[in-house]
Amino acid sequence: MSSFHEAMSQAMCRRASLRDLDWTPEQEEILIPDPIAAACAQCPVRAMCLQWATENEEWGYWASTTRADREQLVSAGTVTLAAAEALQQEHVTDDLAIRLHGDEPPSLRWYRAGCHCVGCRRCNRDRSRVRRALRRGA
Repeated sequence: MSSFHEAMSQAMCRRASLRDLDWTPEQEEILIPDPIAAACAQCPVRAMCLQWATENEEWGYWASTTRADREQLVSAGTVTLAAAEALQQEHVTDDLAIRLHGDEPPSLRWYRAGCHCVGCRRCNRDRSRVRRALRRGA
């Protein structure tokens, strides 16, 4: 038996209480479902799981990533847990942005209302640059 399969015996997803979760849905969600994300966060073999799923182009939720996440990590050349977590955090931020301002473009108003998507953060950063320049008299 391979070292991967031996290690997987320690994986959180192998626990009886978590086997009923839909680890390989027909349609993956952009955001990892909370129970799956929580299990993966505590998993002792998560890094090995991410590597396996990436190398074997597995379908479903592996190491708290989706197949699309893993494809993006591979194309960026950063198949690491830190990069995977950052990518999922971007999805959370984008999901919040959609719920906050829907089809409206990012703005300083939405940033102040709690949206920290890339566009709203950029609006805040640009405003800060202008204010600093005005204080310097530029």
